[in-house]
Amino acid sequence: MDKGLKKIIISELKKRKYNGMAQYEMETLFNFSKSHISETLSEMISKNIIIKKNCGKLIKKIWLKVYYPGHIENYIRIGILKSSEYVKFLSAAFSVADTLNLNIQVISFNNTVDMMNAMENNALEISLSPAVSQIIYAITKDNYFIIGPVASGGSCIFSNDKFDSDQIKTSDISSMMLLSRNFMMMNKYNNISFYKNPKTGMLDFLKFKFRYIAIWEPFASFIEYKGRKREKDYHDLLDDRPCCLISAGKEFYSKNNQILESIMNAYKSNENIDGRAVKIISRETSIDYDNVIKSIHRYNYSIKFGIDQLKDYANSMGILLSEEKIKKIFKMM
Repeated sequence: MDKGLKKIIISELKKRKYNGMAQYEMETLFNFSKSHISETLSEMISKNIIIKKNCGKLIKKIWLKVYYPGHIENYIRIGILKSSEYVKFLSAAFSVADTLNLNIQVISFNNTVDMMNAMENNALEISLSPAVSQIIYAITKDNYFIIGPVASGGSCIFSNDKFDSDQIKTSDISSMMLLSRNFMMMNKYNNISFYKNPKTGMLDFLKFKFRYIAIWEPFASFIEYKGRKREKDYHDLLDDRPCCLISAGKEFYSKNNQILESIMNAYKSNENIDGRAVKIISRETSIDYDNVIKSIHRYNYSIKFGIDQLKDYANSMGILLSEEKIKKIFKMM
């Protein structure tokens, strides 16, 4: 395989994301022969890097597999954020995939907006992300179902002592916003700002750049290890509401309902932790393997969550959901 051409193709496809690129465009833009491009693409397909589809009679379109806007047979893309909350679900998914000979690709996102954009483009089969964003997007879009909770807990608010400012930093479109809101109301604070990345937020907090931070595991355990004070835990401010929810693309849900049921059943009953899942979270968070394992115990995975709980959660966000709307977006498994 021509590694130089492969690098050029991957770079261009990353830019185009869900739109993909027609093969004839590559022949025009890259200044390589048709036969050379065709040979390189064939090798990339054989290595599961890209996917090629006929769009009409004449046009062949190429995508990176991660960005392909549709379900790929025997292939499950699971979107996550940088959190140890997802280790148990990923472990269950790997277990079912091994049994059924399926391929799992775990895709880590820096923020919920990018993940929900992937769901909107049908480029994820399953997403694990904050309940706040899942509910907002589910009621405004029409391409995925919420199928259950991930867990509750695992997050808290830390403080830097001897700090004049009452500023709190948190992540946007997440349960951390609700956690911060309740903490601020309790203390009559009003100075809030947002970090885009939990790793940089954590490091800035440890450098005493602001007084409070709302953050989740495994970052919370690392901050505690550094000697910072826990002001409030998740359950102090949000009870047993789920931090994150599980959603499935409608195409995947309709065509692979039995696979989804198998994964959800394994998730509810299987206590085994798969090392592959831990390694993914350790890599994405830059927190060592053992501390990722320890942080899992900060979460409560045995929570009640149904239509009533979904409605209450939406109400806490100031969103009123009708029974009809709930039934359209919520398919408990």
